[in-house]
Amino acid sequence: MGVFSQVYNLQTVYEYGQMSFYLSHWKVIDSPTDSTEYDTFSLWGYQRYGESWVDNAYEVEYFKGNAKDTFRFLNELIIFRKRYNDKNKYVAYIQGVKVKTQYLWKRQLLLVFDKEGKVAVVLDEKMNTAMLDNFVQYCKKNNIAYQ
Repeated sequence: MGVFSQVYNLQTVYEYGQMSFYLSHWKVIDSPTDSTEYDTFSLWGYQRYGESWVDNAYEVEYFKGNAKDTFRFLNELIIFRKRYNDKNKYVAYIQGVKVKTQYLWKRQLLLVFDKEGKVAVVLDEKMNTAMLDNFVQYCKKNNIAYQ
């Protein structure tokens, strides 16, 4: 009798350590069925509601989807950023995820909210581009169809 229904290893595709933000691939390690590997990716990170990362940190998921949905999501973030480059407080829902422009100190940032709309991760253009590039390289290296 199996204890676990499925076991995954979170493979880091992109990491921004200063903000504890990641793009990860859920690589199936052990499965009770002979199903093929699922190509699930997620944007996630840690937030805190107090001073201490040890006592007050919790995990937040911003987006989760298959390789094609993730590629489309990352591309649409870049398109949204370019289209509203100099705009402040413009909101869109990209694949159900709330995204908002924030123009601060002559620099445009994107806020990507969690599913509940309570917390957001802040992405700049460099992070946005690097995340997409790392994703494409990871998929090519691991023969994962993303387009």
